[in-house]
Amino acid sequence: MKKLYIFIFVLIVAVIAVITLVGLGTTKEGPVACTMEAKVCPDGSAVGRTGPNCEFAECPPVLTSSVPTSNDLVLGISETGQAGDVSITVKKLTEDSRCPQGVQCMWAGAFRVEVALASASNKETTTITLGESAHFFDGRSISITSATPFPKNGVRITENDYAITFHLVTNVVSYVNASSDLIKVSSPLPGASVKKSFSISGEARGTYFFEASFPVTILGAGDEVLVQTYATAKGDWMTENLVPFSVDITLPGAYSGPAKIILKKDNPSGLPEHDASTSFDIVVE
Repeated sequence: MKKLYIFIFVLIVAVIAVITLVGLGTTKEGPVACTMEAKVCPDGSAVGRTGPNCEFAECPPVLTSSVPTSNDLVLGISETGQAGDVSITVKKLTEDSRCPQGVQCMWAGAFRVEVALASASNKETTTITLGESAHFFDGRSISITSATPFPKNGVRITENDYAITFHLVTNVVSYVNASSDLIKVSSPLPGASVKKSFSISGEARGTYFFEASFPVTILGAGDEVLVQTYATAKGDWMTENLVPFSVDITLPGAYSGPAKIILKKDNPSGLPEHDASTSFDIVVE
C-alpha cells in the first residue's frame, strides 16, 4: 500500500510539472511600445520602428537607374525645358531640408523649387514641392517625381549639382472650342476627391455666360447624368473680362466613384458652331 501512495504522489508531481512547462511555453508577451522615431530612406520616404525589438522597418528598394518617360523633363536650377507647348524654367531652389542619408530625423524634410510656367495662352510663377500633389496649369498636371543628389551627412550640394525630374500629364482638362483663357476652375481641381455636396468655383469670360449663368452637368460612370444645373456669375457678366462664378452641387446619396464635371458655354442661339465646353474628372467619396 505504501508503494501505491508513493506512485500516486510521483504521478501527481509529474502532471503538475508538465502543466507548468506547457503554461510557460504558451505565455504571450505583451505589446511593445516603440519610440516615435523616423528613419529617412534614400528615396525620401520615412519608416518607423516596429516589431518586438523596435527595429526600423525596411526601406523600399533603391533603383540604381531610371529612364525618364516621354512625359518627364529633367532640369537643373536656372534651366528651361520644353514639353509639348509648355515650358518650365526652374528659377531658384527655395528649400532642401531633406534628412541626410545615414541620419535619423524626426522629420523627413522637404524639397521645393520656384518655377516659371508658360504656354501659348498662359503664364504663371509658382512653387512645386517634391512628393506633394501635382500643380495644375493650362490643362496639365505638373509634379516633381525626383530630385538628385539626395543629401548625405557631411557632403555639400551646390545648386549646379541638382537634377530635378518634372512629370507632366496632358489633357487633364479637356477643352472643346475653349481654353484656359476663356474659363478657369479653381475648385475642385482635376482628379480631386469630393464629398456628396461640394462647390465648383472659378472664373470665365463674360461671353461664356448668358443672363449671368451657364449650364453645368455632372456625369457618373457610364456617362449617366447625375446632376444638371447652372453656374451663376458673381459680378457683372456684361463684359469680356474674367468674371467669378460658382455653383453648389449635391450628388445622389447612393453614388460614389468616378465622375466628370462639364461646364458648357451658354449658347442661346442653339447653333453648334457656338458651342463650347470644358470638362475634367473627379472622384466622389
